[in-house]
Amino acid sequence: ISSEASSVSLSNNKISLINTEQDSNGAVQTTYGTMNASNNTIFYSSSTGTNMGFGFNTQETNFTAYGNDIISQNSDLMGFLATGNNRTDITHNTVNMQGGTGQFGMEVTSVGTNGKLVLTQNKIVQSSASTEMAGIGIRGVDNALVSENAVTQSSATTTLALGLALDGVKNSSIYGNTLSGAGISLTFNVGISTQDLQNSTVSNNTIFNYNSSLNLTSSSNDTFVGNYFNNSYTALSLNNANYSVFYHNDFMNYRDSNFNISSSSHDQFNAALPVGGNYWQSYRGNDGNGDGIGDSPFTVNGSFVDHYPLMKPWTRPQAVFLAPSGINGTTWKVTFNGQTKQSTGDTIAFNILNGTYQSYKFEYYNSSLYYTNTLNGSLSYNGSGISLNVPYLHYSYITGKLNLTNFTVYINGKLIATTNGAFNLTVTAGNYTVVIE
Repeated sequence: ISSEASSVSLSNNKISLINTEQDSNGAVQTTYGTMNASNNTIFYSSSTGTNMGFGFNTQETNFTAYGNDIISQNSDLMGFLATGNNRTDITHNTVNMQGGTGQFGMEVTSVGTNGKLVLTQNKIVQSSASTEMAGIGIRGVDNALVSENAVTQSSATTTLALGLALDGVKNSSIYGNTLSGAGISLTFNVGISTQDLQNSTVSNNTIFNYNSSLNLTSSSNDTFVGNYFNNSYTALSLNNANYSVFYHNDFMNYRDSNFNISSSSHDQFNAALPVGGNYWQSYRGNDGNGDGIGDSPFTVNGSFVDHYPLMKPWTRPQAVFLAPSGINGTTWKVTFNGQTKQSTGDTIAFNILNGTYQSYKFEYYNSSLYYTNTLNGSLSYNGSGISLNVPYLHYSYITGKLNLTNFTVYINGKLIATTNGAFNLTVTAGNYTVVIE
């Protein structure tokens, strides 16, 4: 499917490209237009396992993708390729890749300061690539939101595996992503790899089973907070990384107690008290006053010191919203700090940082028990638990049907409209005066 300078909606299609023999075969391509793609299934295979194809290839396009499934077998595949788009919104998609020499889940390139990139809640599974695999790649992007994506990589033979690769990314938020690597024995197996990352926040991510959890190169003025780096050979590699701040990160189960830091300056490995620093598995200090912070500093590497190392792994705080009693499986949703989640269960939870969040809102809908109104508010968190009750009003109904041709109905003095002798008014629970004339 190909379009140019058009506005296209693509939904609920099944597209198969089987035994392709030509490079750049693709399922969907669009340039200079608008495309909304939802709930499509794309199956891609190659008889040779060496030809590069793509699921979605968009250029200079306003592109929105939701709920699409891309499946690849024995192919070099780029699941999503977006280049020069003014707007790219890729949410709740699945990319499953098996075999081939190279696998690339999602790559977004060149979104300017006036553009927008949202990449959230996608799932990428990659296995058996013989040369290289990359879960998510972002290059030359300003003001990106990359959140709650899951990348799972497994291959005993690949020579290069990157969970999340950031190159020339600025003023962006990278949070809540889960990256699971192909094993600590693969030398070029990196969880988060950056080049020229600027003025960005990397928070609440889980990086597991990589040779190197974090490689930060030629980057500056970034904040790393609340990340969970687990099971690596080298937990931290910094090369010409300057003026960045690290706190409340957990560095767990790393084999090499030496962190690779070179040509870097003015980095900080703790915030001021009472916030503190990071948890380091190899720290052997004591906590005489029991405040959870070590009495002696932790030397990260050479001149870099965590002055307030944590005695226990940092537990990420959460904002937890509870459904009211009686909701009984009704779908409800919460928008918090720009992120929306929905559930039919009892709770919806968001990982949060130590700070102030504005403009959250709660909403229940499609419920016979509660109003569909929205309540707004703000949350401040400073290390202490906060509990806030948010009231929701039950639906009540005043209904009736009269076999009359000339009458009026007043409820609490207000004239009520009727249709064919019937009226039905939704009100809050309480006492009302109904007058029929």
